[in-house]
Formats: sequence, structure tokens, C-alpha cells
Amino acid sequence: MPNLDKGIEIVYLNGRKIESEYNAEFISAALYGLKHYNKFPHLMKIRNGQVIDKSVNNPFYGVLNMNKSQTELLNVINQFFEPNVEKTLPNKASYEKP
Repeated sequence: MPNLDKGIEIVYLNGRKIESEYNAEFISAALYGLKHYNKFPHLMKIRNGQVIDKSVNNPFYGVLNMNKSQTELLNVINQFFEPNVEKTLPNKASYEKP
């Protein structure tokens, strides 16, 4: 994780407990509303009031279990968080704040 862009913040889940400095109720609602959940690890960003999410389960476990390059995984993660990239991503979900 030291290779991630410094603007990316990680939210840890310890069972059902959210470990974050952010409002746990909001994070919980956002995680519950993930539209493209396919196991963790999962990426989530908020752009223009919309939650956009993407699973990185397959590339993550490719690195972990099959010794694939970390660079490819980092590129997927960093590209996801680049500004204005959501227009090209298929995993787009809408979320309304409670």
C-alpha cells in the first residue's frame, strides 16, 4: 500500500466494524449500496454526488496468489481514482445521501 497515490484513503473493515476517521454511518450506507460488489478489495469514490465503485478482487488475488505484477494492480487502482475517469468506467453506481 505504500505505492498508492497519497490522495487515496483506505477504509478498513474489521468484521462489520468500520475503521475510519469518516462518518461510520455514511461509510456503512455507501458500502451497503455498492452496485458492483464482487468481493473485497473494492474501490469507491464520490464524484458529483454519485458513488462510483469497482471490485479489484481478481487483480488483487492475481498478485497475491499467482505472483502477477503489482504494477498492473496499481495502475488499475490509480486510474480509477484519476479525475474524470468515471466517464469511461462501466462500474458506475448512483447513491443518494440519507
